[in-house]
Order: sequence, then structure tokens, then C-alpha cells
Amino acid sequence: MVTKEFFQSVIDSLDTAIMIVDHELVVSFLNPSAQTLLEASAKRTVGSPICNLFFNSAEFISATKRGFQEQSSFTERELEVILASNMHHMKMDCTFTQLNLNNNQSELLIELRQVVKRRDFVIQNLKLEKLFFGIYLEKANHGKVLNNQVMGDAVEEYNSGNGIQLWYCKNIEIDGNTVMNVRDGIYLEFPPLPKIPIFAFLGDFLIFQ
Repeated sequence: MVTKEFFQSVIDSLDTAIMIVDHELVVSFLNPSAQTLLEASAKRTVGSPICNLFFNSAEFISATKRGFQEQSSFTERELEVILASNMHHMKMDCTFTQLNLNNNQSELLIELRQVVKRRDFVIQNLKLEKLFFGIYLEKANHGKVLNNQVMGDAVEEYNSGNGIQLWYCKNIEIDGNTVMNVRDGIYLEFPPLPKIPIFAFLGDFLIFQ
């Protein structure tokens, strides 16, 4: 049986920033990744209106209100926000999922991913252990992922992420990596474009126990 404490530990360990708000658009939860991304502590933020996190946040607020109206999850791409903590401009992909609670009330889970477009990079010779996700690339182009060791400690599929994950990436070379004990070794999500991106997989070593 999955306990509340176990669920909390999984959410806290995610690299994805997670925020939960109630019907009054008051923040009820921020995981550590969200606190880092938004440069706001849970102690100061939980119990405060979501508009306190962002300056001039009409677009984000509108999407959040829509989240309480939709029955299915949806994602808004490249929402532009300004952090109230430091006036930093940022683009984020935000996924909104309504949570139905036992008391007939609902809250909204918001997954926040900063959009940072990178190209001409090399990730190599890293040793990553006891992780949820290993190497995650988002909207990256013309890069290399070489000779890395990604070693998870997953026992069941539901409490494990992927070893190397590419989302909306093009022209990425993946070579010589060792990936062990994760959900999917190398996981690709292709963009909806007429041309399929080119990937090279050479000599990667995947182990599942």
C-alpha cells in the first residue's frame, strides 16, 4: 500500500518542479525543485496567493483557472512569467492536472519546466547514482551525451524515472553510456515536425535487473 509519507518522499525527490494550489488559487504545496526554480521557500509561499510568486502573471493565472475547469490534464507551452522574487523573466512549460480529494474538493497540481534552448554541448564522463531521472534534455539541439554512468536503485517501475530522456530534441549523439536499474534506459519523445530528428546510438550498454 502506498502511504502518504511514501508519496511525499517521491514528490520531494522529483527533478520536476511541482506546485499544488486550491480553488482560491492559494499555494498549498511546493516541492524542493519548485522552490529552487521559483526562488521561493515553501515556508513563505504556502498559504499565499499564487499571484505573489509572479509579477504581471495574467497569462499564468488564466491557465491555472482553466485547470479547474478541464477534466483532463493539459500543457501550456512556453508561458512567459516574471518571478516576483527577483524580476527574472522566464519561459515555462506548465502541465495542469486536477486532483480530486476525498472531501469532494479539488486542488490543482502544476508541473513547471523551465524552457531553456541549448545547442552545441557535450555531457560526458558523469557518474550519477541513486536517482529518479538521470540525464534529461529538453528542446536541445546538436549535442553529445558520451560515456556517462547512470545507476538508479529502482525496485518497481512506478518509483523510477528514465536513464537518459530527450524531449523535443534534434541531432543528439548518444554513445558509450552505461544505464542500470531505471524505468526506460533511453527514452525519446519526438517533436510534431514533418522531419524526424536524427539520433545516433553507438555502443550504449543498458542493464535491467
